[in-house]
Amino acid sequence: MRSVLVGHLTRHPERGPCERIDGGERVHEVIVVDPTPPARSSRSNPATVSTAFEGIRRRFAATREARLRGLGPGWFSFNVPGGRCEACEGAGEVVVDMQFLDDVRVPCEVCDGRRYRAEALDIKLDGRSIVDFLALTIAEARAGYADDPRIGDRLEPFVRVGLGYLTLGQPLSTLSGGENQRLRLGLALGERSAAGKLLVLDEPTTGLHPADVDVLISCLEQLLEAGGSVL
Repeated sequence: MRSVLVGHLTRHPERGPCERIDGGERVHEVIVVDPTPPARSSRSNPATVSTAFEGIRRRFAATREARLRGLGPGWFSFNVPGGRCEACEGAGEVVVDMQFLDDVRVPCEVCDGRRYRAEALDIKLDGRSIVDFLALTIAEARAGYADDPRIGDRLEPFVRVGLGYLTLGQPLSTLSGGENQRLRLGLALGERSAAGKLLVLDEPTTGLHPADVDVLISCLEQLLEAGGSVL
């Protein structure tokens, strides 16, 4: 399926042998929903992959204290210099080279694993620092900021696929295969239109609780209603 169908639709250079695929011209995008994380960076989390983090940072930058200090949205990112801890470059941990053994990751002693400088943590949005905000679950943030489409709307698909219990700042590397599949499905649900999209799922119900299977089927039905195709 992957080497032939997906390979030919995506024009992969190592695709399997096939004379032709009828109707392939109607497929504009192929989305493979598998157990691998949708982002490779070790810094990726639900807030970043959903792009809700952009809206969150803008809300922090719009607070009175941030405006008085001249702090923009970038100050609240842990990926670029500014409010992040430079000792660990916003990772919250440092890697210790053990030479012949596997590297060991330990919490940063400067920021105590919080990723940010004290100046960034001084800025509060509704009584929460940026670290406190990233500790909210997806469901909590979605409910609390439903009036802000940059946050609520972008998190809503992940609540629909049953991932509302994940925290915004949880590293994707800590998610299970089933959670990564649903995260990919949530990204697909977040698109305005599913027309021309083909979702290819690889054993999506493996390891899922029966209740989660019902949620998955409901989401797939929504994708079909939106004009998408599912295999």
